[in-house]
Amino acid sequence: MELITQSFQVKLPEGWEYLFEDEIYSIFNYDSVQGVLQVSIYQSDTVFFDILEEYRKEKSKHLNATIIEMRNSSAVHYSVVLSNERLVRYDWILGKEHKKMYCTFLVNQDQEKDKFETDYQKAFDIVSNIEWV
Repeated sequence: MELITQSFQVKLPEGWEYLFEDEIYSIFNYDSVQGVLQVSIYQSDTVFFDILEEYRKEKSKHLNATIIEMRNSSAVHYSVVLSNERLVRYDWILGKEHKKMYCTFLVNQDQEKDKFETDYQKAFDIVSNIEWV
């Protein structure tokens, strides 16, 4: 399945689907909903995306923030263990010109380690393969 929007497109892994509601794309494996990848786009005619500025801003809040090279762009990436210590949120911030994309993958770390790592890797691959339109 391929997700094609006015701003981006990406091929989803087998078994993964998406819903669109309230300007947010929720992407998940319907057969084993262990985690949900959410994607939202912001566009501004006056602000130009600057990866280094985003990195500095996130690094001040999240010590594990880093800039990573994706297939089609660079992204600021970090993770947050939520207060109950059972959920982990992985965030990516990508941009191009006047568009900014926030991708968040929320997953329960209580599941089997192999399943947890597989789900994270699938979400990472989806974000890595996003192409701007």
